[in-house]
Amino acid sequence: MEEQSLNKVRVKVETVLGEENMDSLFFSYLDEYSIEHKITEDVGESGFPMVEYTGGPVALTNMLMEKFGMDKQDINQIYPEINE
Repeated sequence: MEEQSLNKVRVKVETVLGEENMDSLFFSYLDEYSIEHKITEDVGESGFPMVEYTGGPVALTNMLMEKFGMDKQDINQIYPEINE
């Protein structure tokens, strides 16, 4: 089993990818906030790839709010591991 750093969390989120310019901006955002990403073979309900994001709880929460339009209540309900 892979060991996680104490302050890092992993979440999987369905992510719209495929527009080169937008993807580049998004990946630059991830790099800026030290969020690692891995595109998985899984596909979400809308047909877009599931991406596994690994980072600190604050960075992941901010990403989910800023880039995915979630509020804190949604995040706490869908991704309780962020606040554990």
